[in-house]
Amino acid sequence: MNNIYNDEDIEIIIQCYIHNLEKDFRLFIDICDKNDQIIIRSFVDEALEIKNKLHGGNNKFKVVIPKNILLPIEYKIYVQAGVHNIRYCIPYNQIYIPIKVLDQRMKRLYPTNPDTGLIDLDMKWRLNE
Repeated sequence: MNNIYNDEDIEIIIQCYIHNLEKDFRLFIDICDKNDQIIIRSFVDEALEIKNKLHGGNNKFKVVIPKNILLPIEYKIYVQAGVHNIRYCIPYNQIYIPIKVLDQRMKRLYPTNPDTGLIDLDMKWRLNE
């Protein structure tokens, strides 16, 4: 279990080798609670224009989960890849990072209701940096 403080950004770097580049390749993460319920899903191709930057071979992706978003509980961050509406490239829910968010009593984005989370996050994705 990785301990993360909720007043820090969470940076995840994903390196992968793409054998045959499909035009509808999608890389995404699912942030799930301890019961594997998806709380947040973020796709690299929705946050970043990658069509001309993505290539077969080695690729390195970075995603940043903003600070003060996650409540102080345990999560699993699943790394998923697939061809849109066709198939997964890796077995579903096989690659994950377990984390435990620790409360630093910092202001959350919703200070009047700290148990509220965001539905549509703007996570920052980067490719080959």
